[in-house]
Amino acid sequence: MWFDSWVDLLRVFFGVLALALLAGLQFPVAWISTHWPWVRPALTSRPAVLLQGEQLQYGALRRKCLSEAEVRQTVRIQGVGDVSTVGAVVWRPTAGSA
Repeated sequence: MWFDSWVDLLRVFFGVLALALLAGLQFPVAWISTHWPWVRPALTSRPAVLLQGEQLQYGALRRKCLSEAEVRQTVRIQGVGDVSTVGAVVWRPTAGSA
């Protein structure tokens, strides 16, 4: 038998059901946010200032689930060696982010 007990079978069933529910809800949410623009702000993230001057905005980092190291790495990737030369770092939502 594939499963040792009914409990294992139920766990797999509910896991597959949860994935199907998430995938099934994605289409109506996308359709609603496309066709009813007044709903879009409730479903999408707003831009957030992560670094302003030399000050990290820890509240914004926490809300966006980012670390200080990730911000500094992004600054370095852009070719800037020191964060003191950066005016601001702004996180903008893209199609793939929440």
